[in-house]
Amino acid sequence: MLIFIGAPVFYLELTLGQFTSAGPLVVWKVNPLLRGIGYASLATNCFLALYYNVLIAYCFYYLIASFQFVVPWSTCGNWWNTPLCTDQKALANMSRADLELMKNMTSSPSEEYFYRGVLQISNGVENLDGIVTHLAVALAVAWLICFLALSKGVQSLGKIAYFTALFPYVMLTVLIIRGATLSGAIEGVKFYMGTVNLSVLKNPSVWKEACTQVFYALSCCSGGLIAMASFNDFSNNVYRDTISICLVTWCTSIFGGFAIFTVLGHMATKMGVSVADVAKGGLVEIL
Repeated sequence: MLIFIGAPVFYLELTLGQFTSAGPLVVWKVNPLLRGIGYASLATNCFLALYYNVLIAYCFYYLIASFQFVVPWSTCGNWWNTPLCTDQKALANMSRADLELMKNMTSSPSEEYFYRGVLQISNGVENLDGIVTHLAVALAVAWLICFLALSKGVQSLGKIAYFTALFPYVMLTVLIIRGATLSGAIEGVKFYMGTVNLSVLKNPSVWKEACTQVFYALSCCSGGLIAMASFNDFSNNVYRDTISICLVTWCTSIFGGFAIFTVLGHMATKMGVSVADVAKGGLVEIL
């Protein structure tokens, strides 16, 4: 997908932006029939910003909450926990049948912390319990950072990019080093690198998810590539930029996989289940 769809679309957007020196709304004057693409990308970005900054707010809140000797999502007995809360360590010595039964009857501390402590989710959309203050503050901080990053246009954004482009690799390296020292990490790596199931390629949804991931990773069809490329020199080597960025994106995805699956292998070892069972637990279970 990266080679046959992602890279060509990425190259096309960079070329359009650099050649016309125009943003995603103006660039489509080359063909008025396609002018709606620019407005569609603008509308898409508006919707993406609404929910993506909410996810960033969650990350901010977890970051602040993690500065404790005992993280709040690792134990039961807190005000947000229910009688069904069960520490997953207590399930490690059970048989597989009993384990599956208990997992269906109980909930993990991380799950209850996310839904009841962080989100403070209500019983339904008809029951509005008001604004969750800590999430509102975290969301305001996320939007403030966006404002400061874009306040002076490309000039300020370019300076921020030095941090946002390099810091994730520092964190990934730290996570990999830490994950590699945990017991069971090798099992996660074996599952990540050694599990090959070609039969899933017959499933159209797999190709859809792969295409979605490539477009998200490269930010294709959002208008941002056209906007940033419009500031390039007219003679800039767009082909070189496309190859290098796509290659770095691919390597980053592989690199990030090691950080995730070393931790999953450790969790599987502690819980006495397979890595596949832990991976099926989703983001909340991993947190």
